[in-house]
Parts: sequence; C-alpha cells; structure tokens
Amino acid sequence: MRQALAERGPSWLIAALFILNALWMLWIPCFPTMDGMMHLQTAHMLFDGAPQGVYCENPAPVPNILGHYVLGVFNLFLPALLAERLLLAMILLTVGLGTWALARSLGKVSPLILLVLPVTVNFMLALGFHNFLLGVGMACFGAAGWFRVQRLTWAGLLGLLAVTLLLYFTHTMALAMFLVLIGAVEGAVLLGLKERPGAIARSPWQNSTAVLVACLPAVLLVLRFSVSQETVLGEVNHWANLRDLIELRSLVLYHEIAEEKFTYSLKLLIVACGLLAAYGHWRQHGLRLVATDIPLVVAVALVVIYFFVPDSVGYASYVSIRSQWIALLLVAVWISLQPVPPIASVPMVVMILLAHQARNGHYSAQMEPIAERCDMMLEISRTLNEGSVVLPVNSDDNWLLTHISSFLVAERDIVLLDNYECATGYFPFIWCPDLPADLAAHLGGRADCMDWLPGHTMDQRSPRIDHIVLIGYEEQEDHCRWTTLHGVLDRHYRKAASNHYATVYDLVR
Repeated sequence: MRQALAERGPSWLIAALFILNALWMLWIPCFPTMDGMMHLQTAHMLFDGAPQGVYCENPAPVPNILGHYVLGVFNLFLPALLAERLLLAMILLTVGLGTWALARSLGKVSPLILLVLPVTVNFMLALGFHNFLLGVGMACFGAAGWFRVQRLTWAGLLGLLAVTLLLYFTHTMALAMFLVLIGAVEGAVLLGLKERPGAIARSPWQNSTAVLVACLPAVLLVLRFSVSQETVLGEVNHWANLRDLIELRSLVLYHEIAEEKFTYSLKLLIVACGLLAAYGHWRQHGLRLVATDIPLVVAVALVVIYFFVPDSVGYASYVSIRSQWIALLLVAVWISLQPVPPIASVPMVVMILLAHQARNGHYSAQMEPIAERCDMMLEISRTLNEGSVVLPVNSDDNWLLTHISSFLVAERDIVLLDNYECATGYFPFIWCPDLPADLAAHLGGRADCMDWLPGHTMDQRSPRIDHIVLIGYEEQEDHCRWTTLHGVLDRHYRKAASNHYATVYDLVR
C-alpha cells in the first residue's frame, strides 16, 4: 500500500496541479480575450441560426470550427461570459494534461513536466485562439496514444484516420503538429530507435506507407482549404524573430515591459532545467539519439520553421509565434524525460510553481479594470431592443478590446454589424453577398471613414440601422469618421442610454 502510494503520489500531485491551473481561469474576476467574444457570437449563431440577409453560411470548406461548437454547447446551459471562461479552463487542462500524457507515452517522466504550467498561459490565450490551443492539446493526446501503439493494426489505422480528421476540424496547425510528431516516431521506428514488434506488413517501409495513407485524407482537406484562401505572405525579419525567441514573446500576454521580470524568471528556469536535462541525457546516452529525443527533434524543426516561414495576412497569421510556443511545450516534454536526480529537480519545481503563481497573480490584478469595461458593455447591451440592427463604433485604445462590441450580443438577440470572422472566409459564416457594397466594404474593414453612412441612413437601405453604439472613454477626434458620424447622429438619431464607457443612439422614426 505504501509502495503504491509512493509510486502514484507524484503523479496524483502533478495531475492536481494541472487541474488547479485550469480552475484558476474560473476563479479570477475576468480573463478577456481579443477574439473570444466574437467566437462566442459565431457559436451562438451555429446553434440558434444567423440573422437572415446579413450573415450567410460559408460555402467554402471550413476546418477550424470544433472550438466554436464546444463553446456553443457550454452556452446552452451557462451565461455567455462564463461559457467562454469554461472553454479557456478546458484549454488549460487539455494542454497541460496532453503534454504530460505525451511525455508519459515516451518514458519515465520527472516532476520537471510542471515547466509546462507557465507555458499554458500564453499570448494565444489572450488573443482568444480557442481552436488552435484546443487543437494542440488534442494533438498531444493523439500523439501519446499513437506512441503507445504496440502493434500496427487496421483498427489502429482507422483510429489514426479519425484523429487526423478531428484535428482538421479543430485547427490545421494543430494537425500539422500531430503529423510531424507521427512522422518523427515513424522515422524512429525505421531507424531502429523505437521498437514496434507487430505490423500489418513484413516491410517497415510498407507499414510506414500505411500510416501515411491513413493521414492522407486530412492532408488533402488542408490542401483544398489552402487553395480556397487568399493569402499574402509577409517578410521574415530574422533579427526580430531572434529577439522574440529570446524574449519568449509567445508567453507575453499584454505588455512586454510590465511582464519583463516574469519572462526573465521563466528564461532562467527553462535554461536551468534544460542544462540539467542535457547533463542527464549525456550521462545516460551520450550524444546518441534515443526515442525520448523525439520531442526535442520536432522542437528544433519548429524553430527552423520559426526563422524561415513568414507570417501571413491571410488565414495562417502568427505562424512564427505559434511555432515558438509549440516548440517550448515540446522542449518541456523533452526535459521531463531526462534522468534528473530528485535533489536537483525538486528545487526547480518549487521555483517554477512560485514563478507561475506570481505571474498569474499579476494577470489577475491587471484584468480588474478591463472587467469593469466588460460589465459596462453588458449594461449597455440591456438597453438595446431585441431583434434590432446595431452598428458599433469602437474607439477603445486597448488592443485587447478590439472586438468588445461582441459583448452587445452576449445576452441580447440582436443583429450586430461587426464580426471580423465573416470577412476572413475561414469561419462558418460570411457577410451575405446581397448587402450594399459600401456597407460590405465597411464590414470587411475596407472603408473605415464611414462615408457610406449618410446615404445608407437617408435612403433607408437594408439593413436599417436601429442603434449606433459608441464605445470607448474618448473619441478619436483626428479620425476621419467622426465628422461624418456626428453629422448622421445629429440628423437621424437621438441619445437613448449611456454610461462611462459607451453611448447608445436610437434611430428617430
């Protein structure tokens, strides 16, 4: 009994810490994400239908939607803001437990796997990249399952096919991560670094070919999706990428200078743990590659991608930061697989937990004023008429609140003329093609001066705008839209409700 407790106790403690990390998301007063509420708006339309004539179903192949459906299910029995918080908690738990499962599938895991904890709270979480983060956690679980396969069977290949298709509908980059991990383990089998006694064919090359065929349908779907997108590649600034890598840009949520002490401590911890792991590897294996080096090999490949594959203006934006973050996760997995003496790993774990707690405490304090703005947006939303058409105008200078207008539909069934997802072409809905061209240009971000608004209002074009909501503490007086906007408000609208953050104007009938 005591021996079993001694063996399982560390595992139970690690699992408990990952669970507590997820519960932190539900404990803090607020965790606003830039895209999160807009994803919730789309999820709401998936379950309750989209306003006709404004939002139309996307006829193109749409891969990144599983997170939207999970969010929509949560919203069926929880308030909108709590539903997103629950999804964020699920993401923290999935990424944490997924990387732990990945490490355990490759060998004995040390407590240094807890280095993953601070990596789960990252820049993409603040951006609200639900599908990507959820997909990475699922990819880790899927790869862990495949690494544990002792005998290659037709049932196993069908399972592999199902996992790849599920990841395609979660996020294409998570699918790419999974395929690279699978390719690495198949390469290890071919090179003799990993044993797989059972097989469906005599030749190991034939077995690897069968694995490739099982992955092919998902790859073809990605290619089909990529062809349908208009993507403009940016330039690669190698020095800027090197600086971002050194400064752990993927772990900076809001402000680089304000979070400098936290990123510095994380850098020290990663370097110290990495040196311990490298020394342990050298003592046991020398410079020879073994199966437990698969995460490190894939992490190095991702760093190469980080330096040479550009970000894009299209659907693959933030490829560099995402690659950096995945590489950090895999480095933490590799570190945990190396033979590090407990006398060295325990102090590292203590410092990791202290740094993680201090960092999360900082975020909790920084989010309180943002929570106040969110509450005021919900207060304003309750003054809007159900079924009305609402045009929001956002002048908030906080980039994190770029899409805060979606709070207007968190509790109210209105038609919101704002949703960046509809302009991208890779989410479930698009702006209907029958919308007036000038309005469509504005909704697509191509007509920010709002010269279209006077004519649209005067001629009572469809959709008729019932409410205009001004958002932000101060107007951007030097912006070209304000003269036009105030002219329309003075002639056709009246002030109906306001608080310190937003003002509602109703159309005069």
